[in-house]
Amino acid sequence: MPFLFSPASAGDLDPIVAAMLLTFYAGPSAYSEVKWGPDPQGARAVAKAHFLREFRSEPTVRWMKAVDAATGQLAAALQLKIYPNFVPTIIAPWELDVDHWEGAEREQAQQCWMELQGSVNEQIGRFGEGGEAHLRLSILFTNPAYQRQGAGRHLVQWGCQLADHLDLPIWVEASLIGKHLYAQCGFVEIARSHVKTEKWEIARDIMRRPARAERDL
Repeated sequence: MPFLFSPASAGDLDPIVAAMLLTFYAGPSAYSEVKWGPDPQGARAVAKAHFLREFRSEPTVRWMKAVDAATGQLAAALQLKIYPNFVPTIIAPWELDVDHWEGAEREQAQQCWMELQGSVNEQIGRFGEGGEAHLRLSILFTNPAYQRQGAGRHLVQWGCQLADHLDLPIWVEASLIGKHLYAQCGFVEIARSHVKTEKWEIARDIMRRPARAERDL
């Protein structure tokens, strides 16, 4: 099936958020529940508000989308963040915002998110002197109606090409479902992050694709 690939803007957020949550809540959803809330309908407002803040205040963010050439429906999307410098001790305030949970569940959600992000930052901090400049593949999803048709792979390859153009490594926190695609695109598993609370258990593979110059050695 032919797809059209182009940068996404804030005006694309409604279909992006709808397709993203449809995808992420269709399978094991502990990660999404912690990040966005207990159900996909309620999570829409949380996710859209977060992405709008990013568009307005974070120049590091880049989105790319794949659209069905025949129908115009969103098939897949990818978010990259470009970090020309890395400060491993800083976690952005939004990453601590779990107001969609209350009481003990709020504490557990905050614990999960802090441990997951801390694990990623720790691994990146091992490279270079206090961390390395890099790209981070933050989000990738393919609408269930378009899975296994190449749209997601094409988006990952686009991200890898951008990383090669900048001669930077690219990192991703891969789900168990997505790690095989990343491995096929040159990512190597560095560590596994595993968090377990009374309510949730989340495992993510921290993967890194080396910079072009590093691969040429």
